[in-house]
Amino acid sequence: MTSLPYRKQRFRDIQKNFEADLVNDLYAEWKIPQEMFEKFKRYIKMFISKAMSFKFVEEDSLFMKNLDLNRGNRSNITPNGGVSPKREYQLEYNLLLKSWSEIMIRLTENNPRFLKKFRLTPNIRIKFGRELEENIGRSLDTALPHSDGWVEGPWGLNCHVPIMGDCINNYLHFYKLKNEKKFSDDFLNRAATYDEMRWVVDHYEDDLLKPKVGYVNISDYVLIHKTQRLRRLRYQNFH
Repeated sequence: MTSLPYRKQRFRDIQKNFEADLVNDLYAEWKIPQEMFEKFKRYIKMFISKAMSFKFVEEDSLFMKNLDLNRGNRSNITPNGGVSPKREYQLEYNLLLKSWSEIMIRLTENNPRFLKKFRLTPNIRIKFGRELEENIGRSLDTALPHSDGWVEGPWGLNCHVPIMGDCINNYLHFYKLKNEKKFSDDFLNRAATYDEMRWVVDHYEDDLLKPKVGYVNISDYVLIHKTQRLRRLRYQNFH
């Protein structure tokens, strides 16, 4: 007996308690109210502007242009595109956290006990249209198929919110099990690198899932995924 039946039941509970849409047995999506999403997006843009030392602008396309022009200002950006919180822009970060907390409170309002299960310090990542040079070849490069369970343990859930940019051609690509009867909990063993678990990918195939902008997209660690950049990609995105 594997953990797969329990994981599926967990997503049925998510649908019931969060009023989310169950896309499949291990993936659900919940639309953020538009006003809350716009405020969250604004604070993220302010946060990124400060971290990369360029002027904040409201208009989305101009912001994305400025982001691309300042690609070289990465002293506060990790090799994997993560935006690091720093004391110099803690006000912007706190505004972002307040907005995210409001979204999580709304999501869990039918059953507030679930609020404590969410990580209230989200990771903001920029996925440039062209991969960052220092990320290529890293053992934990998210462009490699992986499960977060390999690093964090088997029982968490991914909570992914695409914000803006070319989220059609630059997105989180998912894989699905070829045969659920062959699933093993060993697929979620801890590892120091993604390469150590490469054998697991042989049990998966491409899925057509594509996370929606403005939604909280929740997935089980069973669903392997990677950053996908299609050849026709024009712009970076962030989430």
